Amino acid sequence: MIYTIIIILIAIVAALFIDWGTLPAKFSKKVKRAAREISPTTPRQPTNGADRFPMEDANIPDEPVAVTGNAEVDKLMADADIHFRKGEMKAAEKLYLQAASKDPRCSKAYSRLGIIYLENGEDWEDAEAAFRQALKFEPENGYILNNLGLVLYHQDRYADAIRNFEMSVRQDEQNASRHANLGMAYMAMRQYAKAESSFKKALKLAPNEMEYKDLLAEAMEKKSAHKAMLRK
Repeated sequence: MIYTIIIILIAIVAALFIDWGTLPAKFSKKVKRAAREISPTTPRQPTNGADRFPMEDANIPDEPVAVTGNAEVDKLMADADIHFRKGEMKAAEKLYLQAASKDPRCSKAYSRLGIIYLENGEDWEDAEAAFRQALKFEPENGYILNNLGLVLYHQDRYADAIRNFEMSVRQDEQNASRHANLGMAYMAMRQYAKAESSFKKALKLAPNEMEYKDLLAEAMEKKSAHKAMLRK
């Protein structure tokens, strides 16, 4: 009996030295379970039918393997990336979570987890937590900002989405899809003049993208209708 009590006390003391504080609460659970930028292409259609354009590609095949200086973490990330490229998301998720548990400052692991949850189309809270954790260590990463904006957009949190899209655009003014994302968020807020401006920029960068042409026409039409309504 005394040995059982001693073992329990040792386990309790050991648990007190495990620092999960740097991870979001939901991730703490996922990382514990796991221990036992595929890139999204076309987002799911929301009920208002607004989101009809491709999300920014992660370009994972061309991206160098993450190097953290920790051989174990680097191996986990390299193996996870292989599954990620193949679209084997469950296997990739498990390895990214393990990498994050070994190195809570590994922003790339969180960014990839965010993409997995974003692609799932249901795990919005986990996706948001993952991207926010990644941004703690790369606050000016336009790719992560853009994807966080997409998560917020899908939750109808358009004002927050706009802020993140605006920051992502500032990091890369030549990225057409980011201007389009920003335009869609403006459209959702009925800021049609701003939406028109964003779609024009997207179309200038990608002149053959028919979706951008359609979105620009829609923004201009709604802007005119809105002005006509205000004059009545």
